[in-house]
Parts: sequence; C-alpha cells; structure tokens
Amino acid sequence: MTDFIIGFQIENKLKDKIWEVIRATQPTTVKTGRLLGLGLDEALLGPFVELLLSDSRSESGGCSA
Repeated sequence: MTDFIIGFQIENKLKDKIWEVIRATQPTTVKTGRLLGLGLDEALLGPFVELLLSDSRSESGGCSA
C-alpha cells in the first residue's frame, strides 16, 4: 500500500492524510467515510476505496458463496 500511495502525483501532506486513514485501526466503513471527507478526486478516491474493501474481504475470509 505504501508504494501505491507514493506513486500518486499529489502533495505529500495529502499522502500523509491518506496514509493516516489507511493505517487507522477503524472499521473499513469509517475509513471510507474519512477518505470521502478528504475531498479527493474520484480518480484518486476509487483505487483507495477498492483497496480498502479488498483488504477487508481478505481479513474476514473473503466472500462466501
């Protein structure tokens, strides 16, 4: 995830804020809300939300059929 954040061409302050949200010990829904609150462009927000959701699925054992 660190390399993913570093690769974006955005201000370091914003990268720090995103990293703070990602690393927080909060439920994924709270983290998603916090990312939305940062006012990120949709092109930037989408990949982070997707990563958060995929991480939360792997932590809970993935989808069950």
